[in-house]
Amino acid sequence: MGSAIDVLSDMNAKKYAAERAEALKTVGSNYESLIVEFIGQTKESGDALQFLNCGTNAERVEIVRRASTEDLSYGFPKGYGELFPTLADYFSPAFEFEDAATTAYFKEYRMHKVSGSITDSFVKRAYDFVVPKTYPSRDAIMAELHTQSDVALLVVDAMGAEYMPLLLALAKRRGMNIESQAVVTAKLPTETIFNPIKWDEARILPEIKSIDNIVHNGAAKHEVSIPERNFAETLWVFETEIMNRIADGLTRFARVVVTADHGASRLAVIAHNEGKGTTLPWDGQPDAWRYSLAPQGAARPPELEQEYFPETKKTYWIVRGYNRFPKMGGKLYELHGGATLEERLVPIVVFTRNAVAEVPKQLGKKTTADVVDEFEGLI
Repeated sequence: MGSAIDVLSDMNAKKYAAERAEALKTVGSNYESLIVEFIGQTKESGDALQFLNCGTNAERVEIVRRASTEDLSYGFPKGYGELFPTLADYFSPAFEFEDAATTAYFKEYRMHKVSGSITDSFVKRAYDFVVPKTYPSRDAIMAELHTQSDVALLVVDAMGAEYMPLLLALAKRRGMNIESQAVVTAKLPTETIFNPIKWDEARILPEIKSIDNIVHNGAAKHEVSIPERNFAETLWVFETEIMNRIADGLTRFARVVVTADHGASRLAVIAHNEGKGTTLPWDGQPDAWRYSLAPQGAARPPELEQEYFPETKKTYWIVRGYNRFPKMGGKLYELHGGATLEERLVPIVVFTRNAVAEVPKQLGKKTTADVVDEFEGLI
């Protein structure tokens, strides 16, 4: 380790870093403790970044930590992407949402999430942002897909639309075929109980709960996890569990549709910790930090949205922006249940075994052929 530290600033450092990685990998699987020691000794050295090239979990966490100190408003630095491609996929500019405002929102959201900070202007943007009507409901799109008998369902709990670029970029790097895709709206409150997805039991793949578990408990339950560890672990879930579950599903079904019940907000916690979110007044104990059953006969405050469920005759008030209700306890990592874009917009991506067009079909949008067919049907 001493020799690596000695050559951090050497003109041949990149060559030495590659040679060191090969040497470490030849000693077997028990070299991560050496890397942990190296990381601890070089945290303040920018030259050490290129030596984090062995692909260990400790290095991935450290790369996220280092990325959090960069000015990400200029884009994701190439050097980080070479070492941690999946982190670069998260910031991929290749995918754009249906409207420029939503694209800009999530670009800034990702930057703040990784940097662990938030601005007053983004807090206001999250509060004021109204979901454009161009985004269809998840249930409407899923109802159409459900009629096609060769499609299996994979639900990834808490996979919000912030991860759409990551999902698409990972699939592209792995040569997986995407037939169609869409960003859609989940129901409010953005909790699993309010967002059931109807599908034939025989065509449902085992649900992935790992991301939601990280949202609630961090990377390891009963341990306090630093944000960079949680995020690195979330990216690992995409690389392994999610992509492997899709690949396995495609061995038994012609297509696999991947979606989520709801998203989650890291910034709702950051804003609260920085004193930039308001704890709203409430009489008694609310149901959750981000929503509650509406009190009888009360007028809804402007800080809340409202959703009525006719089947239960219950009305819920849902928190806008990064405010919260005064529920006992607290959440250390992320929150969901509320009405921000990252909580209520989720992806739908249809993977297929078959060769597809280079540009996937946009679900929920009528093509020119669809319009012509409908017009001819009226003649």
